[in-house]
Amino acid sequence: MFQLLRRPGFLALGLDLVYELGASQPGVESFYLHAAKVRLPVEAFLDLGGGHRVGLGIGPLLEVDTMAKAKLYGSSVVSATVVPGAACSVIYQYVLNPTVTLGLANTFDVALYSQPLFTYSPRMLVQVWLGGGNP
Repeated sequence: MFQLLRRPGFLALGLDLVYELGASQPGVESFYLHAAKVRLPVEAFLDLGGGHRVGLGIGPLLEVDTMAKAKLYGSSVVSATVVPGAACSVIYQYVLNPTVTLGLANTFDVALYSQPLFTYSPRMLVQVWLGGGNP
């Protein structure tokens, strides 16, 4: 727990797992892209009162991409890429009850390929606090 501008705050360690599936258009060589992201953010939240809080999160990112391609004139190819990166989030939460919060987040990622890949993802959150309840 901490205080900033007379408002109570707290730190949280997060775990964010994401899976995405991409596929080719019909009529071209068939492929599927399986993308998985693991984020481990440290988040700092500031209580605004009335169940509202805002937060910032920052931490490492690991992205794993697997491409399965069925060539028209040749054998199938499967390749995998693993790259590190970083993630940053801006978060709003509303405390619904002692164990559940609802929220919105804007997450910015950079995956460190040879050409860095920047992505933005807006998200809706439902968080269930286990153990001692919502801080």
